Amino acid sequence: MTQRLPTFQEVRKRHGITLNMLIEDAQMYPSAVLLLDTWNIGEAGMIDALLASLSRLSGITYRRDRRGARGLHLFGGPSLRAGRRSGGRGEPGTV
Repeated sequence: MTQRLPTFQEVRKRHGITLNMLIEDAQMYPSAVLLLDTWNIGEAGMIDALLASLSRLSGITYRRDRRGARGLHLFGGPSLRAGRRSGGRGEPGTV
């Protein structure tokens, strides 16, 4: 049985990261951030950029679960996998 992975919004809230923090860090249009956060829809590049931002802000590396996902629309929420803690803001961690 496959374990349910948390959605982007669930992880964001768990870390106390606001939408404004993501918008500022990722330098993305608010509508693009809201689309992923609220409806779990986004293009692969946008999702990856927001996951990189989430990783920087939280100190934990997050990546998409690529099993079966083409990356255009991830209905039901982008599944996230946590990696190791990174060294801090802007320093990459490894998965």
